[in-house]
Amino acid sequence: QERLEFVRIIYRESDRLTNIINHLLDISRIESKRMRWKLSRVNLVHLVEQQMAELGPEAANVVLDLKVAYRPGGYLLWLDRDKVGEALEAVLRNAVHLAPVGSPVTVEVAPSTRSEGGVELSVEDRGRGVPPELQELIFSKFQQVRLGDDPRGTGLSLALARAIVEAHEGSLSVASDGHLGSRFIFWFPEAPEAAGS
Repeated sequence: QERLEFVRIIYRESDRLTNIINHLLDISRIESKRMRWKLSRVNLVHLVEQQMAELGPEAANVVLDLKVAYRPGGYLLWLDRDKVGEALEAVLRNAVHLAPVGSPVTVEVAPSTRSEGGVELSVEDRGRGVPPELQELIFSKFQQVRLGDDPRGTGLSLALARAIVEAHEGSLSVASDGHLGSRFIFWFPEAPEAAGS
């Protein structure tokens, strides 16, 4: 029994190290503009629904809520489905892990209010907030911000998420008063051609 548990730990840690290496390689490819993007027209709402469903039992302790605002023409964007899905997964997992048991994690897709238009996707939780002076740090490579007992930032996953979104000419930021809850905000332009260049 003890030997079996050791084997499980080895496999789990091996998977974790593989993920770290893959994240590092992806960040390196993006920064050096060597990433091979597979762009297509993607329904952003369907992608969000898929990522929420894939959380499975991980999200059992929170109340996942999806809100979609009406937008003429819907939410078809020119994206790399897998990579943007990976960015969204990182933010969703972060929110689900840090939200208090039984609290809502709200995902909202809406037309952007920015002058240049585009689409906004937000993920909001009611966990411990991120103070303004730490909000950029959580997107830094190898940075884990600890607020009380809650680690904010996963070392590489949020850094990779931001790199992916920025390669699509978009942005990823966090809004929080530092006390209660955080709102991660993705913004995508109408036709982010830069990801394919």
